[in-house]
Amino acid sequence: MATRQNQDEQVKAFWDKTEEELGEEVIIYTMGRCISGCAQQRDSKAQMWGLFFLTERALYFRHFPQQNWLSSFMSSGAGISAGEEIYFSVPMARMQSVSVDQHRTFWQRLFSGEPPTFSIDYFEADGSVQTLRFFLEGKTDAFLKVIQSCRE
Repeated sequence: MATRQNQDEQVKAFWDKTEEELGEEVIIYTMGRCISGCAQQRDSKAQMWGLFFLTERALYFRHFPQQNWLSSFMSSGAGISAGEEIYFSVPMARMQSVSVDQHRTFWQRLFSGEPPTFSIDYFEADGSVQTLRFFLEGKTDAFLKVIQSCRE
């Protein structure tokens, strides 16, 4: 019981610190995998797990350094250092389009190994258009609704 309470306190402290650094409230967060378009992603086939979270002004992705031997082994060919932290954002104002590729039928959802995939086209500071593709472990519908409401 004390361990669970300690974990809850650490999670709250993490989000409090994040909100303080950003200067705004984190509306929603969840784990997910960045498929393509992640900052500093050297290998186009590399996929990174991390936290996706939204504020009123931006979408954020944060990949934490992986310390255990299994994680290091699994990512050794991915072009990303196991000790490298990736942290970037896409401002809502720069998003050109947001879509989610969802399986339409029950059977497609049942037999497909892929979760719904977000695709966000956005403008870089230099005016070029980039695409960020990712999927979330949960909260897909809620995440999409928050993005849509923040872009209105």
